[in-house]
Amino acid sequence: MNVRVVHFALMRELCDCDAELLSIPAGANILEAWRGLCKLHAGLRDLPYDPRPAVDRRFASWDAPLVEGQELCFLLPTSGG
Repeated sequence: MNVRVVHFALMRELCDCDAELLSIPAGANILEAWRGLCKLHAGLRDLPYDPRPAVDRRFASWDAPLVEGQELCFLLPTSGG
């Protein structure tokens, strides 16, 4: 199945795109999708902090199952000043 992964900020730089389709096995969860994304973009493995996953614009847990066509993103912590 395919999910659409949207990238922001540093994730966009590391993946060199704004969004992409990620092919994952049927029934995969967010953690499995993250591992697949890390295989495609090696720079993600070296992030100094863990991203927070969101599915269809709502925060989600790493073990949440995904379904065909969902939108997935991984948000990194930000700081303001």
